[in-house]
Order: sequence, then structure tokens, then C-alpha cells
Amino acid sequence: MRDTYTLLGCRGCGSTIVAAALELTGFPWGYEEVDYAADSPERERLLRLNPLGEVPTLILPNNEVMTESAAIVLLLHARAPHAELAPEAARRRCRVFCAG
Repeated sequence: MRDTYTLLGCRGCGSTIVAAALELTGFPWGYEEVDYAADSPERERLLRLNPLGEVPTLILPNNEVMTESAAIVLLLHARAPHAELAPEAARRRCRVFCAG
């Protein structure tokens, strides 16, 4: 198992919030800029990891893949509560999904 998270993203495509959350956790992480256009050479790799072909896509240290910014942030919050990425109360934490 790796100890690093890998964020596949694209400027202007919603990856910044996940990058900021990763930075706040203090976890080791890397970033790969991905052109997800249909004719991009990176598209095939992205589709293997995320059949929706969307970014951000996060590869976890155990090689599982997460997508959707809010879901990723909530996962990171659960793993690093010290970063205070979301409210502790579950009834308030669910609002993360409604804020978009």
C-alpha cells in the first residue's frame, strides 16, 4: 500500500477544493494535471480509474478511487478530523452536499 494520495485534476474544473482539503490534512499527496477532452491522450487512463471520465478523481493510498468533490472532502474529514473540513454534527455535515 502506498502512503500518498494522488489527485487527478484540471485547472478550472473543481479540483482546487480537494487540493486545499488535502493540504489542510497534512497527508502526503501529489497532483496530476489531466486533459479530460475526448481526444486527449490522458482520457483512456482517466476512464480506467473513473468511468465517468470526470475530475477531480482521487486515488487513495490503498489504490481505491474516489470521485465527487463533496464526497472526497467528507472522506478526508473522517480521516483527518483535526483539519476541520466539515462540521462534526452529522445533521450539519450533510449540508456539504447541498452547498453547490
